[in-house]
Amino acid sequence: MAIEFVPKPTAKTSLWLNILFYFSILLLIGAVAANFSLDYFQKKSEKDLKNYEELIKISWTSEQKALESEVIGYQKKINDFSTLLELHKLNSNLFPLLEKNTHPQVLFSTIKFNSTENTVALSCQTENFQTLGEQILILKEEKLIKNVNLVGVKIGKEGKIIFDLSLSLDPQLFK
Repeated sequence: MAIEFVPKPTAKTSLWLNILFYFSILLLIGAVAANFSLDYFQKKSEKDLKNYEELIKISWTSEQKALESEVIGYQKKINDFSTLLELHKLNSNLFPLLEKNTHPQVLFSTIKFNSTENTVALSCQTENFQTLGEQILILKEEKLIKNVNLVGVKIGKEGKIIFDLSLSLDPQLFK
């Protein structure tokens, strides 16, 4: 029994496949070369920059150095002042708000303002309970007042109504 091998013709690769293969190899080599050349130019540029900075420092006079340090000092002060100005609260905005939202027959005897919690404690006096209710309604309608609490009510010696209010204010009021 004889085994015969019949040689089969090898399949030819297409011309486009060969072109694509060699083109991708060229592209890979080009990318690697570009990477090394960019790295070289970056290092060269950094070295040149250091040289130029040293030349500038050498050519500066003592007056220019003093002037630069003075300008840097002013720049730091300006930045610090800007930060303080952004954090500053305009507490005086409370008074126009109270003036606008106070009933004509209500008198404030004391005002205690807590700027960290944006709260105000008011000791007030009025003629009757109807005015007290109207005052609370006026304060509740104000958008910049978040919460109105009636802390205590008592009748004074002269028959006047003495009451305490606690107000929670919107932080936007102080900006």
